[in-house]
Formats: sequence, C-alpha cells, structure tokens
Amino acid sequence: MAIKTIDPAQVEVVAAARAGASVPALAKRFELDEARLEQIKQDYDDVPDTILFGIRRILKDNIGLKKIIADLTSKSARKTA
Repeated sequence: MAIKTIDPAQVEVVAAARAGASVPALAKRFELDEARLEQIKQDYDDVPDTILFGIRRILKDNIGLKKIIADLTSKSARKTA
C-alpha cells in the first residue's frame, strides 16, 4: 500500500467492497467514479481483512471519542459562562 495517511472514507469503500457491495452501488454511495474505486481497492489489496477491519474500528472509535470530547468541552464551557 503506497498511501502515507489512512483516509477513513477509503477504508469504508474497501470494507464495503470486501463485504460484497457492487462497484456501481459503491460509486453512487461514495460519489466516486468506478475507475477511482478500483484504484482504491487496488491500493488496499495487500492489507489483510483483519487489519483493514481493525483500522476501520479504530477510526470509528476515534471519531466517537472526538464527539464525546467536543460535547464535554461544550458542556464545560456553558457551565463556566
């Protein structure tokens, strides 16, 4: 994989493709052309499913934690105001 950073959207595309979603359906869902989807899938060809789905879970957990922190920060700011 020649990608330096992990794009959560790309991980979602690859995970959906590996779960059996069709390329046309993915193209519509992610608003990408089919050639770009194929390139993304090829970029992740050497990443095993267990690693890919672990990365996906970690990214989702990270997004969830950011939301919790933002909510707590917002509540804290309202209490001190």
